[in-house]
Amino acid sequence: HAVVSLADVAPTILSLLGLSGFVAVDGTDLVPVMNGRRLPPRLVYAETIATELDHGWSPLYAARTDSFLFVRAPRPELYSFVSDPGQRSNLLEDSLAPELGVVVSDLDRQIDDLLRQQTDTKAQLPDPATREQLRALGYQVADSEVPYAGTDPKDGILWVNKFGEAAVAVERGQYEAPGRFARDMAKKFPTSASAHGLHGRVLMLQGRPQEGLQAAREAVRLNPRNSSFHELIAKILMRLGRNQEAAIEFERAAELDPAQAGIWRAKAKMCRGNVAAARRDVEELVRADPREPAYLLWLARLHVETGRPALALDLCAQALDVDPDSEEALTLKAVALVLTRRESEAEAVLSDMGERGQRAVVRYRIAWAYHRRGDSAEAERILRELVRTSPEFEPAQQILDAWHNLHGEEGRS
Repeated sequence: HAVVSLADVAPTILSLLGLSGFVAVDGTDLVPVMNGRRLPPRLVYAETIATELDHGWSPLYAARTDSFLFVRAPRPELYSFVSDPGQRSNLLEDSLAPELGVVVSDLDRQIDDLLRQQTDTKAQLPDPATREQLRALGYQVADSEVPYAGTDPKDGILWVNKFGEAAVAVERGQYEAPGRFARDMAKKFPTSASAHGLHGRVLMLQGRPQEGLQAAREAVRLNPRNSSFHELIAKILMRLGRNQEAAIEFERAAELDPAQAGIWRAKAKMCRGNVAAARRDVEELVRADPREPAYLLWLARLHVETGRPALALDLCAQALDVDPDSEEALTLKAVALVLTRRESEAEAVLSDMGERGQRAVVRYRIAWAYHRRGDSAEAERILRELVRTSPEFEPAQQILDAWHNLHGEEGRS
């Protein structure tokens, strides 16, 4: 067996295709190995700093040779591939033989050598003037680098798994249990930007934007280069009616994530009231990449929200040509059909979606479409059905309560 790395995949593919290789690359062409040649002894390297960026825990670095795998962590690990290919017995948990001490020292030194060759990816602290401007806007700004807790990721893996489950539950419109989990995780791991971010998102969706803003800003303080946290702050600020500040956050997100920059800059223009300019920007994105579903669907949403559902239908059709199974495109198509008073076609789309078409979050958007076109009775019927069949989906009850309170029907609420 040869010791190989994911870094070997690209040069190997180029070689198989008969294309010239990269000028400088970490990986090795594996075609000779496929043809029966042996690779000389080598060390391959792996790392993750996601544990540090997402949760403020220790990063992980690993070095692998023919015989050993060494993982640098608060509680380091060493495995022998000769006697333990399944990596079940950490040799560093017992008294270490002198010869293994030499192995650990050598692999640890080689990790240091590799890290010294890398560019520092940590965010630079803003200058004093910028820090004061941010504080004036209400941000918590550190005067020094945020200290990391150094938690061994092995101690947090169960929390990470549950975090994923909580995030999925939020997507399905379930907020209470995920909100409690995110709050508890943020308390247990106060350096976890992801926990604070999820807590902020849930609070926003529960109609508690001021509390959500505080949690989202803590997430940005801990990981200022995560564009999704800036986007979350922008959405919360919009709910608070602070659109000018929201525009600044969308622009900040655009600076951090060039891949989404066009969409976020368009959202910034919308926040400043320039809907026509935002629509032109997204139309330009669509012209530049007419088969990118994200651009097509965002422009479709703009048309839906500005009273152009027929144009939205055309864009949904284009998106479905690219991805016929896109849940967002199918849902948006059903919404646009309701807005154009083609209810039977909308129900047919939802029926073709199967279980997805009956999900609470999808039916909720259909209720919005009925309300938007002036049929509040049908919207209320759908929401009441959601409250009965999906009591864990909190937005339906929130909207019903808001409607009844608005019309002086607190008793029904």
